Amino acid sequence: MGKTGSSSVLRRLAILCDLGLRPVLVAVLVFAGLPTTVCATEPAAGSADASLQAGAEAIARQAVADALGIPPDGIRVISSEGREFPDGSLGCPQPGMAYAQVITPGYRVLVEAAGRRFDVRVAGTGGRLCYRRKATTAAEPSAKVGVPSPADAARKDLAARLHLPVAAITVTGVRPLQPGDTLPGCGVVCAADAASGECGTSVRLRAGDRDYDYVAQQDGVRPCPAIGWR
Repeated sequence: MGKTGSSSVLRRLAILCDLGLRPVLVAVLVFAGLPTTVCATEPAAGSADASLQAGAEAIARQAVADALGIPPDGIRVISSEGREFPDGSLGCPQPGMAYAQVITPGYRVLVEAAGRRFDVRVAGTGGRLCYRRKATTAAEPSAKVGVPSPADAARKDLAARLHLPVAAITVTGVRPLQPGDTLPGCGVVCAADAASGECGTSVRLRAGDRDYDYVAQQDGVRPCPAIGWR
């Protein structure tokens, strides 16, 4: 049989494979000495997407592990979904930063580690934690006019130490300190016999890709652990 006739037969056999007759036809092809590749099975359509998603989850876990200084094995993925982010910020712009204005495909991955949840944005081989600053509200009735809030005072102090604009410092957590509370690098920040409400405030800040803890009390604010002036 010439090349043209052989090609025609192979095309017809491929069509029959598509009709669900693959097992029978493979046996016939083997008996006739013809290539069985005409009935090769195509890879599942979603296999590539599943591989990319698994890779994004691994990148997210590693990003959180690097931020917390813990092994990625102890980090659990809660959910992950593909996204087309509106720009290079991956849907999580930070104050004072400029981003490429181009649609960026990637993933939003939520993970849990050390009792906290983290929103990680992944694009390509890079992953970063997304910290959103809470919207500011009107001053509380108890706030004194002209006196900065503990968070604002801590932001200004950190900005001065790092030689950064205040807008580049993000507040990621604020909580009142309780008697007996300790912080890494500062030890006991409020005596165990102190009256409730007199211990001050713990403030967590974010600058670049690093977190900083502050204690705000009546005598001022200070970082924990201490940060030298640059």
